[in-house]
Amino acid sequence: MFVSVLIAYAAVAVATPPAAPVRARQKGPDDFASPPVRNGKTVGVTIVGVTGLNVTATAARGGDTTDHVGSVSLNSRRLGYAYDQGLVVRVHNGLELGGNDRGFHGGVSFEAAGGYRFHVTETQGPFVRAGVDAVLRGDALVYQSLLELPQGHAGYQYLAGDTLLEVAGHTGLSLLGRSNTGDHASRSLDQSFEAGAMATARTGPLLAIAGWWHFLARGDGAAVDWLDFALCARAKRFAVCTDARFVVGDVHLSSGTTASSTVSQVGLTVGTAGK
Repeated sequence: MFVSVLIAYAAVAVATPPAAPVRARQKGPDDFASPPVRNGKTVGVTIVGVTGLNVTATAARGGDTTDHVGSVSLNSRRLGYAYDQGLVVRVHNGLELGGNDRGFHGGVSFEAAGGYRFHVTETQGPFVRAGVDAVLRGDALVYQSLLELPQGHAGYQYLAGDTLLEVAGHTGLSLLGRSNTGDHASRSLDQSFEAGAMATARTGPLLAIAGWWHFLARGDGAAVDWLDFALCARAKRFAVCTDARFVVGDVHLSSGTTASSTVSQVGLTVGTAGK
């Protein structure tokens, strides 16, 4: 019986003509220009990472000292945006470990927010997000710390493939924070209202990031402003980034008085880029 079935199966296999080979469709220019689609909805993701050796010059003016210091560190930054069926997510984190002739230089930062983007086209629209912003960094001339929760965002986003343009305002409550400059000048940001703005642009090998935080710090003295800027360029796996950071505002001196202070940092990172 088994032999009869085997002979019959072989006869059918011989009589059946072979199926024509399936040729994979070659992608055309429109495939690469269009954003990916899942279940009929546009999906957008862009992730940028840079890790390398960083040199930074820090200068302090006002407050209780006028001084400057140079530092060397290992710097890593990662920025990601995602859009899927109306949901939008932004994650931005950084790590810097190094030092100078006066001690430690570096810190960590973490931002994460999610929300909804309203439909204008498949690649753009206004959005709202909510999340958290945390910072802990410094050196001999400046110290910044922040835990802002919740932090709300409202803005406009265009995201298609690796091309991104986003501008937004943000606001929230600083639960804990410090903005210290110079030797012993300090300013508490605890339970302070914050409002600011952010912008990100990516096209081809270029990435630009800007951020502004305006704290209505409690106690005597004018408001405190933090400003961050970064510009990165990549060629295959090689990347170069330049960044600038400013900490401006009144600080409290050990004598009990208040004075205006400005700290500026300018840095250059050379390293590898990852998508």
